[in-house]
Amino acid sequence: MNQFNGFPSTLRHVAILGRSVCAESRSRWQDISSNYQWHDLNQFACAVRGVERLDPPLVMSTFFTSEAEAMMMSLPNSFWFFNVMHYAAGYPTTAGLIDKHILDRVFDHLRSRLATVYDLEKAIDQLSASELAVRVAEGVIVFKSQSWQHLNGAELVFNVIFQPKA
Repeated sequence: MNQFNGFPSTLRHVAILGRSVCAESRSRWQDISSNYQWHDLNQFACAVRGVERLDPPLVMSTFFTSEAEAMMMSLPNSFWFFNVMHYAAGYPTTAGLIDKHILDRVFDHLRSRLATVYDLEKAIDQLSASELAVRVAEGVIVFKSQSWQHLNGAELVFNVIFQPKA
C-alpha cells in the first residue's frame, strides 16, 4: 500500500467533496470569506485538534500558515479553494501546515497544465469570443458582479491563479 506523506487522506476527501459540491461556481467570483467555515472542513479541523467546536479563525490555521491562508482566501470562489486544497494536501509538509511554497507549487502546476492548451498571457480584451468562452468555462476567467447570483453587468476578471505574468 502506498504511504501518504502529506496530510491524512481525509483532508483530500474533504477537498474532493467541496470541489464537487461547488463545481458550478467555477466561473463566478464569490467572496469566500463569507463561507469561511465550511461544515466538512470545520468537522475535520475539530477532529484533527481533538475538540468538539472550533472558532472560525482556527479552522484555517489547523491546516495553513497565515501566509498560505491569505493566499487561499484570495481565490475567486469555493470551487478553486477546494481544488487548490486538494492538490496542496498531497504535498509533504515540513511544519505540519500547508505553506506559501506548497501553494506556489500548486498554482504553478495548475497554471502550467492549462498553459499547454491556452495562451494564458493574452489579455481579456485580446481574446476572441470562443477563446473567452472556453476560458470562462474552465474558470481561468471568472464573472465578477455585485451579486454572485446574478451576472447582469458582471465584469470578466482573471482567476488569481491564471493572471498573466507581469
